[in-house]
Amino acid sequence: MVEDQKPQNQHYVPQYYFRFFSTDKISICMLLRKNGKVIHSAAIDTQSSKNNFYGSSETESEITAFDTKYAKNHHSILEVLETESVNKLSSEQVNTLIENILFQRERTLTYRSNETPVQDFYKDFFQPQIDDLVNYDSGHSQEATDAVRQAMEQVFSSFSHPKIMQYVNLMGVPDKTDEVSDLKLSILKNTTGCPFIFSDSPVSFTNIALSDYKCSKLGNINLGLIIFFPLSPSLLAFLYDPEAYELAGDSESIVIDIHNEEDVHQINKLQIHEAYNSVYFGSQMHENYVTALWQEEKSRLVREKKSVTPVPEITLNGMLTGRIVHEISHAEPNFYPDLSFIKLKDISNSRIPYRSSFIQSKLPPGIEVPNLNHLVDRLSAQDDPFE
Repeated sequence: MVEDQKPQNQHYVPQYYFRFFSTDKISICMLLRKNGKVIHSAAIDTQSSKNNFYGSSETESEITAFDTKYAKNHHSILEVLETESVNKLSSEQVNTLIENILFQRERTLTYRSNETPVQDFYKDFFQPQIDDLVNYDSGHSQEATDAVRQAMEQVFSSFSHPKIMQYVNLMGVPDKTDEVSDLKLSILKNTTGCPFIFSDSPVSFTNIALSDYKCSKLGNINLGLIIFFPLSPSLLAFLYDPEAYELAGDSESIVIDIHNEEDVHQINKLQIHEAYNSVYFGSQMHENYVTALWQEEKSRLVREKKSVTPVPEITLNGMLTGRIVHEISHAEPNFYPDLSFIKLKDISNSRIPYRSSFIQSKLPPGIEVPNLNHLVDRLSAQDDPFE
């Protein structure tokens, strides 16, 4: 991937997305995460962007092709949801929305920053191989040897290159949608006087079910995963794990009315925690509301990153292999929303920390996975609440 020399403003939250929240379609209200300062009319074309963020105009063109598809789908979903009698979306709309959600999560500055420890690990891991390339001999001409040596060095180095790895991850998103295809989708319709807000990292992952467990929580395949993606000030895509949760009222409609302001506050606070630099909202009339949310959370706004930790390898059936592997883990969340419209199920028979659908996809038919939940440490000393 060759970087352009000429600066090009490239967005990691697309401009079309901002317009779903903007009153004039060209500006947006912004609160700065670091100090709570509010800017009333921030130009959309300068938000959530950096010069050559993706590296090249060719890469930007590939990103734009995805955005064109996602923008069209986003528009069509909102049009459908404006029809009161409609309570479902087409499979194409749902599948494209899920792909959009995963793509948006992995394209941001927050995501790139969180990946830094992983890239540092790869840099240290591959550096001896890069250093040893000076001794490489292809057995052919010097020209051939130099070409192979250069190609191998580029491959090794790419694993620690932030832009290259983010690009590779983004191009692989369509193949990752199966990882979350078992999650249930609801559209939360905000009927309160407080709008849904969004940040420069508008896709929020959380996991209430595993909040007390010392384990992976925020991966695509984790038991109890919940995903929030605001679609407009009044609509939000909500994906949840039916193995761990059920909706209060058990509605058959895809649209769930949210009447409780506290639920909206909790979801909006999650956006503030997810933000890298900025939180956005459409109207100046909500400045005091958004500022109050920030005031309540500012003492807990820390920026944690992924970690790479050596751990004993264990198979899905609970056997230790005797090998040490390196586990990539998300940071422990410092905020869990308290939501009135979902109820936690008994997960004592689930296979923490993974969803059953993932485990079964990795095993031959008829193979039963032992319950190893007792091996997962808890953050508290409490017993299982369902025992």
